[in-house]
Amino acid sequence: MQTNKKIPVNRNNLFSSNKTFAFFENMGKEYIEQVLNMTIVLYRVNRIYTNTDALYGETKPGEIKYETPIELYCRYNIDEAQNKAYITSNNSARYKQVGNIKVHIYDKTLEEMECDIKYGDILGVPVKEDTMIYFEVLDDGKRNFDNKRTMWGHKPLWRTIIACELDPIVFNG
Repeated sequence: MQTNKKIPVNRNNLFSSNKTFAFFENMGKEYIEQVLNMTIVLYRVNRIYTNTDALYGETKPGEIKYETPIELYCRYNIDEAQNKAYITSNNSARYKQVGNIKVHIYDKTLEEMECDIKYGDILGVPVKEDTMIYFEVLDDGKRNFDNKRTMWGHKPLWRTIIACELDPIVFNG
């Protein structure tokens, strides 16, 4: 439950004040933006102009409307590719599927870009100069107040978004 009322976070002030938090947040963002220089392209689903089925809330792939793409600085890891088979009984019709992607992005980056990443949005990841792989968001990482994603338990610092590869037939930029 989120309210518009601002409540100062004063816990753990011996090790992390708001000033210390802001210092480390800015230092981390600077590292990601200037040293790593890793980016993704966010294709947000326009939930107002996309028509959905009244019964199940589903949409046909070609009928989904997207907002203007946004490039975001982050750090990501793509899991190792896996060999799969369409017919598992005799391992025929084999293909190799790219693993899931885990995107680590600062809350402040999303705030500065005035955007949010939600379930069903598409993430484009440039893997070569002429190749982009697309992933669909499975976990938007909004529940990020655990100790791992906060700075010393003070306040949430970043989100981890998990997404799976999309077939180019479903989405191809």
